[in-house]
Amino acid sequence: MATRFDLCRRAETDTELAALHIELGAGWRPCEFMRIKTIDVREALYREDPLILVHGKERDELTPLLPETLEVLSRLTPSYLGDQELIIRSRRIRAGVHQPMGMKAHTILIHGLYQRARVPPSFVPYDLRDTFGSLVLKHSKDWFLTERLMRHILPGEGKKYFRFPPEQMCEDLAQFSPLRQVNQAPYIQTTATQGGTVSSGEGGTRTPTPRSTRS
Repeated sequence: MATRFDLCRRAETDTELAALHIELGAGWRPCEFMRIKTIDVREALYREDPLILVHGKERDELTPLLPETLEVLSRLTPSYLGDQELIIRSRRIRAGVHQPMGMKAHTILIHGLYQRARVPPSFVPYDLRDTFGSLVLKHSKDWFLTERLMRHILPGEGKKYFRFPPEQMCEDLAQFSPLRQVNQAPYIQTTATQGGTVSSGEGGTRTPTPRSTRS
């Protein structure tokens, strides 16, 4: 049984809302969220399909976003920022400028959201990505689709990715993203095994646990 936590309505800033859209709504890793550049958002806004370049753990690749997520990111991309600047900023100011967000600031941001939404303190920021995978698998009942949207590479499975052209991935994300499944009120799953196991990385599977830490 899953307990619902109204996270999106607890967001007080566009940065917090973007974190939920990217990590819970699209299944990105925290480090990928913090690597978004101005040029990535600007180029995505000009594409016919809502695709954005993600700077992943092992590679850069185009990946789909929901249009409403891209709209949130665009609000974090003012015209005065240079193309190569990071758009996700912490509250720390140096030389009159907000500094790019680091992992510690990201953890504080997510735990602030958890606290406001009464999410148990045992949950870690990465649980947003785990919840994305669990809910997509639960609703789509398609293990391969879940792995593809999470951008995992499994041994011997790489060629199958050609079955998913970018425009199809955009449609899949729009249909199965948790942001669309629960009427714009995403929630964290407290039962980790619901919907099956979720891959912990490229080439492996595990049963998600709230206290696990990953990169």
